[in-house]
Parts: sequence; C-alpha cells; structure tokens
Amino acid sequence: MIDFALHRIAPAVEFQGDVRSITPSEITAVESYLRRRTDIPEHPRQWLAWRISVPLLQKIRPVYDPANFNYEGFLEEILARYRVESRYRT
Repeated sequence: MIDFALHRIAPAVEFQGDVRSITPSEITAVESYLRRRTDIPEHPRQWLAWRISVPLLQKIRPVYDPANFNYEGFLEEILARYRVESRYRT
C-alpha cells in the first residue's frame, strides 16, 4: 500500500533550514494534508497548503529561491527531512 504522504507530486522545493524544531503535532498536520490532498479541490488545497506552511516557514526561517517555491512542495520536503532527521534523534 502506498503512503500518499510520502509520494511526491508537487514541484520540488529546495531550501536551507533546520527542521529539528518542528514538533510531532506539526508534522502530523503535514502528513494528514499530504495524504488527503488529492481529494481536495485545487483552490482549497492550495489554501490549506499555505495555511499549514506559514507557521513552519516562520519557525524554521528557510532560505529558498522564491521563483521555485510552492507550498505543497515545501511540505513534501519538510516531511522527507523530518523523517530522516527523526531517525537520528536521541
């Protein structure tokens, strides 16, 4: 079974930033959105990606290229990095 939270469909977003400050409840919100996004109409989907991303952007203050940024791709990258980082937490 495919976990749609881990399936990347948005254009990739490269950024520099530390995801270690993201809490488990914040990552749960990211995962929930990514799992359900294909069931959400486009406009509400983009709004929800923005709504979830803004507090994370404020928290980690990433450096990124605005020309290549999209909220959904940012959330996909946050989850991927968080999963790698959480493997090494003590």
